[in-house]
Amino acid sequence: MVKTELLNLETKFLWAGAASLTIHGEADISTTPKIEKTVDGLIKSSVDNLLIDLTPTTFMDCNFLSALIRKKRDISEKGGEMALVFNSDHFHKIFHITGLNRIFHIFDTEEEGINALFEARERMAVAV
Repeated sequence: MVKTELLNLETKFLWAGAASLTIHGEADISTTPKIEKTVDGLIKSSVDNLLIDLTPTTFMDCNFLSALIRKKRDISEKGGEMALVFNSDHFHKIFHITGLNRIFHIFDTEEEGINALFEARERMAVAV
């Protein structure tokens, strides 16, 4: 049996320098390269604040988690922020067990995540 790729990525620009990426489907060893390429493209287009919405994500593996860490580092090096959105108890458990809940800002809704990124942007603007 041949597995068809179960992934759809949706990007939205929120304001100058900020975007959201919604991952529909599975984030695993076969789809992570496409996800990373998309995030790299956003970073190259001057996105330094990124919200990744995992609400419609049905599965994630360690390859994807590693990619999230790499992309967070890339964005942090530019002085930006990355936040995640999901409300899955299973995903919360994964992030808690791995300790990634201490590395990522995690929100239950896209609205909460967008507001947090906007507030972080405002704090950075005041600090400069």
